[in-house]
Amino acid sequence: MYKATRLLIDERQKHSKYKLENIAVNIVPIGEPNKCHHNTFEFQEKDVLKTGCRRSIPVSGWLVGKYNKTKDETEIIQHWWNIDSVTKQHFDTTPITDGTKHGECEYVTDFEISMWGNDNYEEIDSNVCNSLCLRTGKWVLINRNEDGKFFQNVTDKLTVQNLFSDLRN
Repeated sequence: MYKATRLLIDERQKHSKYKLENIAVNIVPIGEPNKCHHNTFEFQEKDVLKTGCRRSIPVSGWLVGKYNKTKDETEIIQHWWNIDSVTKQHFDTTPITDGTKHGECEYVTDFEISMWGNDNYEEIDSNVCNSLCLRTGKWVLINRNEDGKFFQNVTDKLTVQNLFSDLRN
């Protein structure tokens, strides 16, 4: 397990009533790139793993990338995938298009993102919260607007409220 994965689990667990776990995920890149939340629902009623599954379960969590020694940082993308309801296997239909290989990423479940997002749906722009970067030992919240402009804020707490905060302010 990557050091950043351990640090993410440790920090988020302080603020979550659900257990965060590093899990194995089957990669089936048949969805739309950069549409992970959409893809979980697009393939929810399709038997993606050919197990007889009639309805899979959406999962919220994180994709933890490899440590970039040159930049002294690790990218941690908020991400969504599914669990096959027959075999309980996790699977991801969203292709990664930034040059990162799926095998280089670690997956971490974070059910509080889904639960909080559903409970506060009327107050948020998206059920996909800010992504993170662990840069020089500090947590940085990262989001991008429709024009592709990035917004970044350093934070000392990874509460779900911080993860969904509007960085444009």
